[in-house]
Amino acid sequence: MSSSKVDEPTLHDAETAANGASDAMRELRGSVQAAADVLCDAGRKASVAVKELSDGAYQIGSRTGTRVARQVEAQPMTSVVIAASLGLIAGVLLARR
Repeated sequence: MSSSKVDEPTLHDAETAANGASDAMRELRGSVQAAADVLCDAGRKASVAVKELSDGAYQIGSRTGTRVARQVEAQPMTSVVIAASLGLIAGVLLARR
């Protein structure tokens, strides 16, 4: 009988520990899920921000390209001189490296 008295508290302690571990796992799972939700939300917000920036950059680039094309058509010689000058400056600066 002394053997069963020892076994009963040990079994009870094991059940209590198992229940505690189970509760801890549930809490951990909830925390991980909450962190995943926060990261997912942040990713969506970042995606929207990047799309807005890229749309704006595309529009600016498109307008600039149109302006440059008009300028080249209106003053082709000036455009050639400017392009040659920029090419020469870039070549000199890159050759020094």
